[in-house]
Amino acid sequence: MSISQGMYELSPLFARQLTNSDDDEGNSLQLIHVFISFHLFGFFGTIIMLLTACFSRTTPRHPTWISFAISWIISTFSYSLLFLGGHLTGSEPGYPLCLVQGVMIYSAPPLTAATTCALVIQIWFLVRSVATSTSSGKGHILSSMWSASLLIIPYLLYVTIVVAMLVVGIQTPSTVQRVSSGMYCNFANRIPGRISTFLVASIMIPTVFLEIQVCMALRRNWNLFKSQKGSLSMILRVVIFTLFGFFAIAASILFFFTVHHGPQLNVVISLIPIAAVLVFATQGDLIRVWMFWRKRPDDANTEDVVRPPSPDPRKSESILVIG
Repeated sequence: MSISQGMYELSPLFARQLTNSDDDEGNSLQLIHVFISFHLFGFFGTIIMLLTACFSRTTPRHPTWISFAISWIISTFSYSLLFLGGHLTGSEPGYPLCLVQGVMIYSAPPLTAATTCALVIQIWFLVRSVATSTSSGKGHILSSMWSASLLIIPYLLYVTIVVAMLVVGIQTPSTVQRVSSGMYCNFANRIPGRISTFLVASIMIPTVFLEIQVCMALRRNWNLFKSQKGSLSMILRVVIFTLFGFFAIAASILFFFTVHHGPQLNVVISLIPIAAVLVFATQGDLIRVWMFWRKRPDDANTEDVVRPPSPDPRKSESILVIG
Protein backbone atom coordinates (compact mmCIF):
# COMPACT_ATOMS: atom_id res chain seq x y z
CA MET A 1 0.00 0.00 0.00
CA SER A 2 1.42 3.37 -0.99
CA ILE A 3 1.97 6.21 1.45
CA SER A 4 -0.65 8.32 -0.31
CA GLN A 5 -3.23 5.53 0.01
CA GLY A 6 -2.42 5.14 3.73
CA MET A 7 -2.83 8.86 4.33
CA TYR A 8 -6.13 8.79 2.46
CA GLU A 9 -7.43 5.98 4.68
CA LEU A 10 -6.32 7.77 7.87
CA SER A 11 -7.80 11.14 6.89
CA PRO A 12 -11.36 10.30 8.03
CA LEU A 13 -9.97 9.39 11.48
CA PHE A 14 -8.23 12.77 11.79
CA ALA A 15 -11.40 14.48 10.54
CA ARG A 16 -13.46 12.77 13.24
CA GLN A 17 -10.93 13.76 15.90
CA LEU A 18 -11.05 17.39 14.78
CA THR A 19 -14.85 17.32 14.73
CA ASN A 20 -14.99 15.88 18.26
CA SER A 21 -12.55 18.54 19.43
CA ASP A 22 -14.71 21.27 17.89
CA ASP A 23 -17.82 19.77 19.50
CA ASP A 24 -16.14 19.66 22.93
CA GLU A 25 -15.04 23.26 22.56
CA GLY A 26 -18.54 24.29 21.51
CA ASN A 27 -20.13 22.44 24.44
CA SER A 28 -17.63 24.00 26.84
CA LEU A 29 -18.41 27.47 25.51
CA GLN A 30 -22.14 26.84 25.93
CA LEU A 31 -21.60 25.74 29.52
CA ILE A 32 -19.56 28.88 30.19
CA HIS A 33 -22.39 31.06 28.87
CA VAL A 34 -24.97 29.19 30.98
CA PHE A 35 -22.75 29.45 34.07
CA ILE A 36 -22.25 33.19 33.67
CA SER A 37 -25.91 33.79 32.79
CA PHE A 38 -27.04 32.10 36.00
CA HIS A 39 -24.67 34.18 38.12
CA LEU A 40 -25.60 37.42 36.35
CA PHE A 41 -29.27 36.62 36.94
CA GLY A 42 -28.50 36.11 40.62
CA PHE A 43 -26.37 39.27 40.73
CA PHE A 44 -28.85 41.68 39.17
CA GLY A 45 -31.89 39.92 40.64
CA THR A 46 -30.53 40.20 44.18
CA ILE A 47 -29.59 43.86 43.67
CA ILE A 48 -33.12 44.68 42.51
CA MET A 49 -34.60 42.71 45.42
CA LEU A 50 -32.36 44.46 47.95
CA LEU A 51 -32.94 47.97 46.59
CA THR A 52 -36.69 47.35 46.53
CA ALA A 53 -36.65 46.28 50.18
CA CYS A 54 -34.40 49.14 51.30
CA PHE A 55 -36.12 52.03 49.53
CA SER A 56 -39.74 51.04 49.98
CA ARG A 57 -41.36 51.80 53.33
CA THR A 58 -43.88 49.01 52.75
CA THR A 59 -41.26 46.25 52.76
CA PRO A 60 -39.62 46.07 56.21
CA ARG A 61 -36.74 43.61 56.43
CA HIS A 62 -34.55 42.42 59.28
CA PRO A 63 -30.83 43.30 59.03
CA THR A 64 -29.93 39.58 58.79
CA TRP A 65 -32.06 39.37 55.63
CA ILE A 66 -30.25 42.39 54.18
CA SER A 67 -26.90 40.86 55.12
CA PHE A 68 -27.93 37.62 53.43
CA ALA A 69 -28.80 39.48 50.22
CA ILE A 70 -25.53 41.44 50.23
CA SER A 71 -23.52 38.23 50.59
CA TRP A 72 -25.13 36.77 47.46
CA ILE A 73 -24.38 39.96 45.54
CA ILE A 74 -20.73 39.55 46.52
CA SER A 75 -20.77 35.86 45.60
CA THR A 76 -22.35 36.26 42.17
CA PHE A 77 -20.10 39.23 41.40
CA SER A 78 -17.08 37.11 42.28
CA TYR A 79 -17.97 34.42 39.75
CA SER A 80 -18.88 36.99 37.07
CA LEU A 81 -15.60 38.90 37.35
CA LEU A 82 -13.95 37.43 34.25
CA PHE A 83 -17.02 38.31 32.18
CA LEU A 84 -17.25 41.82 33.60
CA GLY A 85 -13.51 42.26 32.99
CA GLY A 86 -13.85 41.16 29.36
CA HIS A 87 -11.67 38.04 29.70
CA LEU A 88 -14.24 35.26 29.80
CA THR A 89 -12.90 33.76 26.58
CA GLY A 90 -9.85 34.29 24.43
CA SER A 91 -6.41 35.06 25.80
CA GLU A 92 -5.47 34.42 29.40
CA PRO A 93 -6.63 37.15 31.81
CA GLY A 94 -4.02 39.29 33.50
CA TYR A 95 -2.57 38.27 36.84
CA PRO A 96 -4.26 41.04 38.90
CA LEU A 97 -7.76 40.19 37.63
CA CYS A 98 -7.20 36.47 38.05
CA LEU A 99 -5.79 36.96 41.54
CA VAL A 100 -8.75 39.05 42.67
CA GLN A 101 -11.25 36.54 41.36
CA GLY A 102 -9.36 33.60 42.82
CA VAL A 103 -9.33 35.26 46.22
CA MET A 104 -13.03 36.17 46.04
CA ILE A 105 -14.35 32.78 44.93
CA TYR A 106 -12.58 31.05 47.82
CA SER A 107 -13.96 33.63 50.27
CA ALA A 108 -17.55 33.95 48.99
CA PRO A 109 -18.93 30.44 49.73
CA PRO A 110 -18.13 30.60 53.47
CA LEU A 111 -19.65 34.10 53.53
CA THR A 112 -22.97 33.02 51.98
CA ALA A 113 -23.04 29.95 54.22
CA ALA A 114 -22.48 32.15 57.30
CA THR A 115 -25.17 34.69 56.37
CA THR A 116 -27.60 31.85 55.65
CA CYS A 117 -26.82 30.42 59.08
CA ALA A 118 -27.33 33.84 60.66
CA LEU A 119 -30.73 34.18 58.97
CA VAL A 120 -31.78 30.74 60.18
CA ILE A 121 -30.63 31.55 63.74
CA GLN A 122 -32.72 34.72 63.64
CA ILE A 123 -35.73 32.76 62.38
CA TRP A 124 -35.25 30.15 65.09
CA PHE A 125 -35.24 32.72 67.90
CA LEU A 126 -38.28 34.45 66.43
CA VAL A 127 -40.21 31.20 66.13
CA ARG A 128 -39.16 30.28 69.67
CA SER A 129 -40.19 33.73 70.88
CA VAL A 130 -43.68 33.39 69.46
CA ALA A 131 -44.08 29.86 70.82
CA THR A 132 -42.82 30.65 74.34
CA SER A 133 -44.75 33.91 74.61
CA THR A 134 -47.94 31.92 74.08
CA SER A 135 -47.23 29.46 76.90
CA SER A 136 -45.40 31.64 79.40
CA GLY A 137 -46.35 35.17 78.43
CA LYS A 138 -42.69 36.05 77.86
CA GLY A 139 -40.78 35.50 74.65
CA HIS A 140 -37.07 34.91 74.20
CA ILE A 141 -35.63 37.40 71.76
CA LEU A 142 -32.02 37.81 70.71
CA SER A 143 -30.13 40.46 72.62
CA SER A 144 -28.61 43.39 70.76
CA MET A 145 -25.15 41.88 71.16
CA TRP A 146 -26.19 38.59 69.60
CA SER A 147 -28.03 40.37 66.80
CA ALA A 148 -24.92 42.42 66.05
CA SER A 149 -22.81 39.25 66.11
CA LEU A 150 -25.02 37.68 63.45
CA LEU A 151 -24.23 40.64 61.20
CA ILE A 152 -20.53 41.04 61.98
CA ILE A 153 -19.18 37.48 62.18
CA PRO A 154 -19.94 36.44 58.56
CA TYR A 155 -18.09 39.45 57.15
CA LEU A 156 -15.27 39.14 59.67
CA LEU A 157 -14.83 35.58 58.42
CA TYR A 158 -14.95 36.83 54.83
CA VAL A 159 -12.26 39.46 55.38
CA THR A 160 -10.05 36.94 57.18
CA ILE A 161 -10.26 34.49 54.27
CA VAL A 162 -9.67 37.27 51.72
CA VAL A 163 -6.49 38.36 53.49
CA ALA A 164 -5.23 34.78 53.84
CA MET A 165 -5.93 33.91 50.20
CA LEU A 166 -4.40 37.19 49.04
CA VAL A 167 -1.18 36.32 50.84
CA VAL A 168 -1.15 32.86 49.22
CA GLY A 169 -1.79 34.30 45.77
CA ILE A 170 0.90 36.97 46.08
CA GLN A 171 3.51 34.61 47.47
CA THR A 172 2.88 32.00 44.75
CA PRO A 173 1.78 33.94 41.64
CA SER A 174 2.50 30.97 39.37
CA THR A 175 -0.42 29.08 40.94
CA VAL A 176 -2.98 31.70 39.89
CA GLN A 177 -4.71 30.43 36.76
CA ARG A 178 -7.91 30.26 34.79
CA VAL A 179 -9.52 26.84 35.20
CA SER A 180 -9.52 24.49 32.21
CA SER A 181 -13.25 25.05 31.67
CA GLY A 182 -12.58 28.81 31.39
CA MET A 183 -15.37 29.70 33.82
CA TYR A 184 -13.27 31.46 36.47
CA CYS A 185 -9.79 31.79 37.97
CA ASN A 186 -8.51 29.84 40.93
CA PHE A 187 -5.25 28.62 42.45
CA ALA A 188 -3.43 25.50 41.26
CA ASN A 189 -2.73 24.89 44.95
CA ARG A 190 -5.66 22.77 46.15
CA ILE A 191 -5.36 23.67 49.83
CA PRO A 192 -7.30 26.99 49.61
CA GLY A 193 -10.20 25.24 47.90
CA ARG A 194 -10.30 22.50 50.50
CA ILE A 195 -10.25 25.05 53.31
CA SER A 196 -13.15 26.92 51.72
CA THR A 197 -15.27 23.79 51.22
CA PHE A 198 -14.49 22.57 54.74
CA LEU A 199 -15.74 25.87 56.17
CA VAL A 200 -18.92 25.70 54.08
CA ALA A 201 -19.69 22.19 55.28
CA SER A 202 -18.86 23.10 58.89
CA ILE A 203 -21.34 26.00 58.77
CA MET A 204 -24.12 24.34 56.77
CA ILE A 205 -24.34 21.13 58.82
CA PRO A 206 -25.45 22.94 62.03
CA THR A 207 -27.59 25.27 59.89
CA VAL A 208 -29.55 22.36 58.45
CA PHE A 209 -29.87 20.84 61.94
CA LEU A 210 -31.26 24.15 63.26
CA GLU A 211 -33.66 24.31 60.33
CA ILE A 212 -34.98 20.91 61.35
CA GLN A 213 -35.62 22.37 64.80
CA VAL A 214 -37.54 25.25 63.19
CA CYS A 215 -39.70 22.77 61.29
CA MET A 216 -40.40 20.82 64.46
CA ALA A 217 -41.37 24.03 66.28
CA LEU A 218 -43.70 24.96 63.45
CA ARG A 219 -45.32 21.54 63.61
CA ARG A 220 -45.87 21.79 67.36
CA ASN A 221 -47.35 25.30 67.08
CA TRP A 222 -49.02 25.02 63.69
CA ASN A 223 -52.36 26.45 64.81
CA LEU A 224 -50.59 29.56 66.08
CA PHE A 225 -48.45 30.18 62.99
CA LYS A 226 -51.06 29.41 60.36
CA SER A 227 -53.05 32.42 61.58
CA GLN A 228 -50.04 34.64 60.72
CA LYS A 229 -49.88 33.89 57.01
CA GLY A 230 -47.20 36.41 56.16
CA SER A 231 -44.86 35.28 58.89
CA LEU A 232 -45.43 31.63 58.06
CA SER A 233 -44.74 32.38 54.41
CA MET A 234 -41.37 33.95 55.21
CA ILE A 235 -40.35 31.13 57.54
CA LEU A 236 -41.28 28.52 54.94
CA ARG A 237 -39.26 30.40 52.31
CA VAL A 238 -36.19 30.23 54.52
CA VAL A 239 -36.85 26.52 55.12
CA ILE A 240 -37.15 25.88 51.38
CA PHE A 241 -33.95 27.72 50.56
CA THR A 242 -32.06 26.00 53.36
CA LEU A 243 -32.94 22.67 51.78
CA PHE A 244 -30.23 23.65 49.33
CA GLY A 245 -27.97 23.31 52.35
CA PHE A 246 -28.06 19.55 51.86
CA PHE A 247 -26.82 20.11 48.33
CA ALA A 248 -24.15 22.56 49.54
CA ILE A 249 -22.89 19.99 52.03
CA ALA A 250 -22.75 17.27 49.38
CA ALA A 251 -20.96 19.58 46.94
CA SER A 252 -18.48 20.61 49.63
CA ILE A 253 -17.63 16.98 50.36
CA LEU A 254 -17.22 16.30 46.65
CA PHE A 255 -14.97 19.34 46.15
CA PHE A 256 -12.93 18.40 49.20
CA PHE A 257 -12.08 14.90 47.98
CA THR A 258 -11.82 15.50 44.23
CA VAL A 259 -9.44 17.60 42.18
CA HIS A 260 -11.37 17.74 38.89
CA HIS A 261 -15.16 17.93 39.12
CA GLY A 262 -16.01 19.17 35.62
CA PRO A 263 -17.86 22.25 34.35
CA GLN A 264 -21.25 20.56 34.56
CA LEU A 265 -21.17 20.57 38.36
CA ASN A 266 -20.21 24.25 38.33
CA VAL A 267 -23.33 24.97 36.28
CA VAL A 268 -25.51 23.01 38.70
CA ILE A 269 -24.08 24.88 41.70
CA SER A 270 -24.72 28.20 39.93
CA LEU A 271 -28.44 27.43 40.30
CA ILE A 272 -28.24 28.29 44.02
CA PRO A 273 -28.18 32.11 43.54
CA ILE A 274 -31.11 31.74 41.15
CA ALA A 275 -32.95 29.85 43.87
CA ALA A 276 -32.18 32.65 46.34
CA VAL A 277 -33.73 35.22 44.01
CA LEU A 278 -36.79 33.12 43.16
CA VAL A 279 -37.45 32.23 46.80
CA PHE A 280 -36.98 35.65 48.40
CA ALA A 281 -37.71 38.14 45.59
CA THR A 282 -41.19 36.72 44.92
CA GLN A 283 -42.59 37.73 48.30
CA GLY A 284 -45.92 39.48 47.95
CA ASP A 285 -44.91 42.82 49.45
CA LEU A 286 -41.88 43.10 47.13
CA ILE A 287 -43.97 42.23 44.08
CA ARG A 288 -46.60 44.82 45.03
CA VAL A 289 -43.96 47.58 45.08
CA TRP A 290 -43.48 47.06 41.34
CA MET A 291 -47.23 46.97 40.65
CA PHE A 292 -47.29 50.73 40.19
CA TRP A 293 -50.72 50.68 38.58
CA ARG A 294 -52.29 49.55 41.85
CA LYS A 295 -52.95 51.79 44.84
CA ARG A 296 -50.43 51.24 47.61
CA PRO A 297 -51.44 51.01 51.27
CA ASP A 298 -50.49 53.89 53.52
CA ASP A 299 -49.13 51.69 56.28
CA ALA A 300 -46.19 49.32 56.04
CA ASN A 301 -47.20 45.93 54.82
CA THR A 302 -47.12 43.32 57.57
CA GLU A 303 -46.75 40.27 55.39
CA ASP A 304 -43.44 39.31 56.95
CA VAL A 305 -44.03 40.51 60.49
CA VAL A 306 -44.49 38.31 63.54
CA ARG A 307 -46.50 39.66 66.43
CA PRO A 308 -45.88 37.52 69.51
CA PRO A 309 -49.07 37.18 71.55
CA SER A 310 -48.78 38.95 74.88
CA PRO A 311 -51.20 39.06 77.80
CA ASP A 312 -50.06 42.62 78.54
CA PRO A 313 -51.84 45.11 76.22
CA ARG A 314 -48.97 47.54 76.69
CA LYS A 315 -46.73 45.04 74.85
CA SER A 316 -49.05 44.55 71.93
CA GLU A 317 -46.96 46.88 69.81
CA SER A 318 -44.01 44.47 69.89
CA ILE A 319 -43.21 43.61 66.29
CA LEU A 320 -40.55 41.21 65.08
CA VAL A 321 -39.69 41.74 61.47
CA ILE A 322 -38.18 38.59 60.04
CA GLY A 323 -38.42 39.30 56.38
